[in-house]
Amino acid sequence: MKRDGIIRAIKFVEDNPHQSLWKIIAEKALLDLDFLNAERALLKVDDFKTLKYVKKLQTLDDREKQRAEILTLYGKYEDAEKVYRNIERKDLAINMKVKTGDFYGVLEMVKEGSGYDEILGKMTNQLGNFYAERLEWDKAAEFYLTSKNYKGLIEAFTMLEDYDSLAQIIE
Repeated sequence: MKRDGIIRAIKFVEDNPHQSLWKIIAEKALLDLDFLNAERALLKVDDFKTLKYVKKLQTLDDREKQRAEILTLYGKYEDAEKVYRNIERKDLAINMKVKTGDFYGVLEMVKEGSGYDEILGKMTNQLGNFYAERLEWDKAAEFYLTSKNYKGLIEAFTMLEDYDSLAQIIE
């Protein structure tokens, strides 16, 4: 929908009101960075949480950052990552992946560059925790070893009854 299209769509929804239609209008307006019509549609569906988020987005200094955040809001993570990469903000792409729990994606992005040693350690530890919660101790041990989380590693080896590896840690 171009500007004229969204105005006609709003007119249609006003004549035939329905919550789902207002949500579609809000999403399309946000994707077009049309904050005025997005706010109007969000008010119609009483989505105050998203409305507050939109107000915050408007304070961002870059339209492309706004676009990426909106894509993230609607679960279009790959598109958001592309936007961040296009504006050369890999750090924001990594932060997005951390927030969404895409630890493997973070690891891949961190391995592509340098200066992310701290993030790499945190993500490998998070993956260790992820597998430990699912009782997949062999995978947990692998990630704990990479992140140098010896407490987690000891727990994993104990659960695996791998006493030789436990003895190596102690030495």
